[in-house]
Amino acid sequence: MTFNSNGGSAVSPQTVAEDEKVTKPTNPTREGYTFRAWYKEAALNTEWDFANDVVTSDITLYAGWSENSYEVSFESNGGSAVFTQTIAEGGKVVEPAPPAKDGSIFGGWFKDDTFQNQWNFNVNTVDRDITLYAKWIQLCTVTFNSNEGTEVDPQTVAEGEKAEEPITPVKDGYVFGGWFTDDEIFAIPWNFEENTVSEDIELYAKWIPLQQFTVNFDSNGGSEVGSKVVTEGSNVNEPNPPAKEGFLFDGWFKDDDNFEEPWNFANDIVEDNITLYAKWYEQMDKSKFNHIVLAGDNTSTVGDRPLPNLWDGTMTVIWVTNTTATGINFPWYFTLDIGVVSELRCFALFGRNEYQYTQQPREFSVWGTDELKGPSNNDPYYSNGSWKNDWTFMGDFKLEKPSGDGPEVTQEDLAFYRAGFTFNIGEDFPAVRYLRFEIKNTWGGNAQIVLAEIYIYER
Repeated sequence: MTFNSNGGSAVSPQTVAEDEKVTKPTNPTREGYTFRAWYKEAALNTEWDFANDVVTSDITLYAGWSENSYEVSFESNGGSAVFTQTIAEGGKVVEPAPPAKDGSIFGGWFKDDTFQNQWNFNVNTVDRDITLYAKWIQLCTVTFNSNEGTEVDPQTVAEGEKAEEPITPVKDGYVFGGWFTDDEIFAIPWNFEENTVSEDIELYAKWIPLQQFTVNFDSNGGSEVGSKVVTEGSNVNEPNPPAKEGFLFDGWFKDDDNFEEPWNFANDIVEDNITLYAKWYEQMDKSKFNHIVLAGDNTSTVGDRPLPNLWDGTMTVIWVTNTTATGINFPWYFTLDIGVVSELRCFALFGRNEYQYTQQPREFSVWGTDELKGPSNNDPYYSNGSWKNDWTFMGDFKLEKPSGDGPEVTQEDLAFYRAGFTFNIGEDFPAVRYLRFEIKNTWGGNAQIVLAEIYIYER
């Protein structure tokens, strides 16, 4: 009698007399399997009964085996249930869908309930019945108490993880001093780069009061401008410009010596008690102004309203040119002697109260020189354009209308018109005495100019 162990350990054959019983051999072994019995046929249909069956001829018995399998149960530790799996010995557990548990996030399956050894579904195999244990990581709420600052949203953070530093809150009159775990003496700051969250926690904003500073305005002989109290680190609101007869206000400055540091109300911040100083440009003495007629100048008038009316000191006596004068085509010119050689800052034009944006120059250029060359009223030098080679070009200018270039005149346009039109001259121009205005067109589209007054300011 021979024994086919079907992959198990070898079993020695036996010689048995006819009609005798065979001695049952020691059960073979096979890794991963449990020996079941010996069978009369390879199909393992009929088990050999060693107590009763006798041998009548040569025969082979076949070993029957049962594959070893084990139960893998899952202890979800309060989470949703996970079904038990039956796994063949040496096989791998199929990783189940993660369970769920309110207020926690799943942290993996472990071999022990102290969560020291995590089960690796890609590597670990089963060799016995086992229980795997769910680890849960508590979800913690980090609340931010901004102590009357702007609101900061709470965060949900896994236990042992770090909270994200939120956007810094703001509070008028204070500077933010950080987040703290206590709300009384602010002794323990929270370090977002190092501290981890282990439970629900509330963090408190610390605020450091800003000082209040006074901004004084020294108008340097102009109308009084009241002081302003400003919170440290803030901008100060720009006050209404002061007024000073015979002068033009040119802004507020940090220094009162050379006026080299202008105060920028949009960007500069107050960090101490300060005084700002008004800078003024003095109006030139119009009694020294004279009308100079150069070749090519338009000297036409209507109703005895000549050019010198522009500096007579009144808004009612005006200068008017004659639209019907022959030979008057744009551009045309008029020339002014301001009486002294001076570095100019700006000039202002005022129109007649009537006929707004109709009988006023629209676009013009200004030229300047400190001396006149040659005859003035009949020299072709002044009528053929040669003079521009020697005079200083001081800029192109436009009498603006806030609403635009269309025919409509709004209330804003009228207010702008009545306030006068101030035109700045660059700082790099040399001192001049004579100004020549080159009129290129008018708002009315005709050759008539109606202006009431001119003011010129020197540096």
